[in-house]
Amino acid sequence: ERLPKNDIIYRVHPTTRFFIKCQNVLMVDEYIMRLKGIYSSPMLSFIKRIEKYSKVDKEHLLNFISEQLSIEIVDIVPKIFDTFLVSKDNKQIPISLLGDGTKMALLYYYALSLENSYILLEEPENHLHPKLMDKVIDLIITSSQKNQIFITTHNLEFLQKIFYCKLLLKDLLQ
Repeated sequence: ERLPKNDIIYRVHPTTRFFIKCQNVLMVDEYIMRLKGIYSSPMLSFIKRIEKYSKVDKEHLLNFISEQLSIEIVDIVPKIFDTFLVSKDNKQIPISLLGDGTKMALLYYYALSLENSYILLEEPENHLHPKLMDKVIDLIITSSQKNQIFITTHNLEFLQKIFYCKLLLKDLLQ
């Protein structure tokens, strides 16, 4: 399913009144973590909204999170005020208590699972551990097969990794 025409997915900056109002456009930056929802966390609001349009492979997502946390996660349970990760031993971990890098990687996972969209990522390397940055780069490259992705960054290493991975992929496909 495509994003509805003129649907406001995300306010670009909390201090401005500028909204993205184009079809199939999503912008993700660190400000999304600071937006206040009336009944839920900004993370939960974003996930619920994007799930309507994205095709998230839940098994892959659980593996992605499990690798990051070094705990086997078996489910993701949204509740009223937060989303919880459920571990194999049935412990519930609120996403709001995870590190910023892990939360941002989770947002990127959901955003990059869209199809036929324009995805704008502002400094996606912020808050990410180098190993997690590599996983996000893999997500970006995979998603770039289905989407147009725009990235702003000051991190030369991040760009070099993307270009290197893209070249490797191109060589493998030939």
